Amino acid sequence: MTTSSAESPSNDPPSRDVHHEGAGKEHPLGPQGRRRPLRRGRPRRDAQVVIDSFAEDARWLYPGSLPISLLRDSREAIVNDFLGSMSRRLDPTAQVVIELINTFADGEQVLAEWISKATAANGAVYDNNCAGVCTVRDAKITSVTQYADSHHVAATLFAQD
Repeated sequence: MTTSSAESPSNDPPSRDVHHEGAGKEHPLGPQGRRRPLRRGRPRRDAQVVIDSFAEDARWLYPGSLPISLLRDSREAIVNDFLGSMSRRLDPTAQVVIELINTFADGEQVLAEWISKATAANGAVYDNNCAGVCTVRDAKITSVTQYADSHHVAATLFAQD
């Protein structure tokens, strides 16, 4: 989701996490209609912002028939089992870029559209358009249903399985 941090100094080793430029402060998913790239940043700060964006009892559904397609029903499961397991499928030396394309909100409901770009651990190029239907209460994400090109996910991130 969104975080904010400065670019790593040039003498820092490359980091695998994602930097979210221009993040909105009032809403965990940022201002509506604002296009912004999300790039590498400082690992601990970005990770904590992502963790803090979710309610403790948040739910994340990734529908489909992939190994990652199931319902996670806690912040811990979202961060460790889903997001953590996906990062292990990526090349740790390559840049990860997430570009938020649009957000649309109506009350607690938010639709977020983004593009995820990375290099898979097997060397394949991962470039996927995604959307998430989210519920946000008290400035915390309480639920997400994520949609993506599952054929592309299977072909790039799960090709060796």
